[in-house]
Amino acid sequence: MRLKRYTTGGIMLRGTGTADSRRVIGATINAMKFTNIGGANSGFAAVHLNYARNTTIRNNTFSNLVNSGCPGCMHGVYFAEQSNNNTVSGGTFSEISGDAIRAADYSNDNKVRGGSYSRTGTKAVFSAWRLARNTKCSHGNVFYTTAKTSKSYKGATIPTVLDGADDRTKPPCTPRAVVRKNP
Repeated sequence: MRLKRYTTGGIMLRGTGTADSRRVIGATINAMKFTNIGGANSGFAAVHLNYARNTTIRNNTFSNLVNSGCPGCMHGVYFAEQSNNNTVSGGTFSEISGDAIRAADYSNDNKVRGGSYSRTGTKAVFSAWRLARNTKCSHGNVFYTTAKTSKSYKGATIPTVLDGADDRTKPPCTPRAVVRKNP
């Protein structure tokens, strides 16, 4: 299946809370192509998870995902609102104005394995971000890669993993919200 020319995003798995009856559990997104998503001031993710658990995202293509008004807001995969224990494996991420993968809002234990990444990111390939709306640190997110750096959307050298926050006065997360491990 191909999704292209959407302005705000592609697929959103929208649970409404942390109780199992309110979560999206066990979805699979496999071998899809997400292209030309975003707009002048819109676009957040090709695959956006809110309160999702045990989602498998594998062998997908994410390309030309751009939010020109807020470049760092667009992602290939966005784990939000306590989306936990999800897996991204394989796939291609290219020309994404924001980080290819981002975890926020106390989203934990998500794993990313393999894949190819080119011209993607403003901060990192896989970032964990504390937003002003939820300052609780995420934890247990892992990017399995040997690469320590990559090229950003604009060609700068960026780390493969990074923790960050909207409020820079907050201390870094301990332990780190996202770590890099060798496969």
